[in-house]
Amino acid sequence: MLRSSAVKALLDDRRTIALADHCVQCGLCLPHCPTYRAERCESESPRGRVVLIKALANAHEPDLSSVAALSLDRCLGCRQCESACPAGVEYGQLLIAGRARLGGRKRLPLRAQALLWLIEHPFWLHIALRMASHWPGPKSLRARATAPHPGWHASQTPSRGQVVLFTGCLADRLDAAPHAAAVRCLNRRGWNVWVTPPRFCCGSLHDHAGLPGEGAGLRLRLQGELRAAGQFAAVVSCASGCIEALGAAVAPSPVFEVMRFLDQQPPPSSHSAGPGSADLRVLRQIPCTLRAANQADVGSSTLNNAGITWQDMPADCCGAGGWNSWLEPARAQRRFRPLHEWLNQHDARMIISHNIGCRLHLQQQLGRQFHLLHPIELLDRLEQESP
Repeated sequence: MLRSSAVKALLDDRRTIALADHCVQCGLCLPHCPTYRAERCESESPRGRVVLIKALANAHEPDLSSVAALSLDRCLGCRQCESACPAGVEYGQLLIAGRARLGGRKRLPLRAQALLWLIEHPFWLHIALRMASHWPGPKSLRARATAPHPGWHASQTPSRGQVVLFTGCLADRLDAAPHAAAVRCLNRRGWNVWVTPPRFCCGSLHDHAGLPGEGAGLRLRLQGELRAAGQFAAVVSCASGCIEALGAAVAPSPVFEVMRFLDQQPPPSSHSAGPGSADLRVLRQIPCTLRAANQADVGSSTLNNAGITWQDMPADCCGAGGWNSWLEPARAQRRFRPLHEWLNQHDARMIISHNIGCRLHLQQQLGRQFHLLHPIELLDRLEQESP
């Protein structure tokens, strides 16, 4: 989300105050904020948080009161308020600035500190994930496929060029099936794929936690690793939550969510759209990270070309909010209730979603009631079944 050179600008009080001054306190954001709808409290609204962040920037000593910390911590970072704001307030930048002023790691819960430490120490992270895969829990926490090996995966058709598949840190193991499917789908379309080693993080969670300096440091490590890939046309990721941070890490190289990249590619020559998914009753959940980037239509043309039919779920945050579903599971469950009520009115049994955090949260709330997939998994399945 941030380059190293942007960290100082982010923490500049005058810049923060100028960004906050764009808010005219009109309240048009309130109906779009999941925490305000749930709590009906001004401190849980975007405009209330903007006032708080401006106050923190005006005071040279950050206000470490419990109200200030809770208000910003409980924000899901969905940024639906940005889409609704007529004044164009850059709420995402303000949120990171406010969290950074509240002390970052010093006030984070132990569970959050442990997760960030593991991300910064990949060896121990992968041991923890291997152990977690043997514990009772959601089906989606267990690997459904073997992750593609790091390095080059050559296309079996005439090459159109090279792309990098960023596997990330947590998603490297939890998204093994989407990554394997992505390599196959890209290879079918003539792309050689370089898969990143399972030890690099884009820093998105650190930004989310109010630690932009640490996030920028992780992106510098990633930049060094990507030099091993040589020349490439684009970086693609199966985790929509990583896209913005990746863009900062590899600029000016283009970065795409994998289905967005496939939208720009012709279907494989051997593929012919068959019956598709008409009998699967598919629902599609668009993560807030894609809606905030005005990419709610991501993957639509690719899914249509493959004969996949679906119904979009309501444009509400599922409640995952980065790591909020892990840190505050009871509140995340309450935020999920409206969506759960909507799901109970439909007979679909498959949900496709572009982000690992959303799928884990949905699986945790729904259990075995629904089958959770990344869209690339469904696309790969149908393309393999095509005559």
